[in-house]
Amino acid sequence: MEHFLFVYGYPALFAMSFLASTLIPLGSEWLLVAMLL
Repeated sequence: MEHFLFVYGYPALFAMSFLASTLIPLGSEWLLVAMLL
């Protein structure tokens, strides 16, 4: 899990934040919390 977040963490956070602000009402806070843990 840590390797996945290390490799894809920031691009996934960017993609989730972009989608949440433009197209789909999503929450990217859970991904940010997972990256901080």
